[in-house]
Amino acid sequence: MSSCSCLCRIGPLYLADAPACAELEADVFAAESPWSEQSFREEIAQPANHYIALRTTTDDSVASDSVAGGVSFESGQLVGFAGCGQRGISEDDAEYEILTIAVTPALQRHGWGRALLSAVLAGTEQGTVFLEVRTDNSRAINLYKSCGFEEIGIRRKYYQPSGADALVMRRLPLQRAA
Repeated sequence: MSSCSCLCRIGPLYLADAPACAELEADVFAAESPWSEQSFREEIAQPANHYIALRTTTDDSVASDSVAGGVSFESGQLVGFAGCGQRGISEDDAEYEILTIAVTPALQRHGWGRALLSAVLAGTEQGTVFLEVRTDNSRAINLYKSCGFEEIGIRRKYYQPSGADALVMRRLPLQRAA
């Protein structure tokens, strides 16, 4: 992991962030069919979905613009996001799905993906959580495994237009209410 002079904070993602999400999604997932601005608006608006944002920030000891990997960011700029949806009917039998997670390329490999994943998973401890990830995305697969996910199957030709396979992963409930 190389050094990064960019400070970031995790907080809520808003409908107004949809254009920035679509732009970041197109940058991170250019080889596939990235979600459109309208898709983000619809996903963020779903009551069963929980989305969070990673934004650059400053404090009194840092200049108003941050730099990471030679890329400059304005304070408050959206540089990552993650989403999780509840798919189970009740809290006692809840299932969740990681819908998306992305970090701008200049900030990847600095722990922000792990931070986003941990934050979006908050509150899912009593449910089973599923996700799909490209079978050739070893960095993401290793991250998910380190967070308690296990491989449970393959979805052939899941990602379009590339036709790449998806690895289906699952994290079992971490605790059960007594």
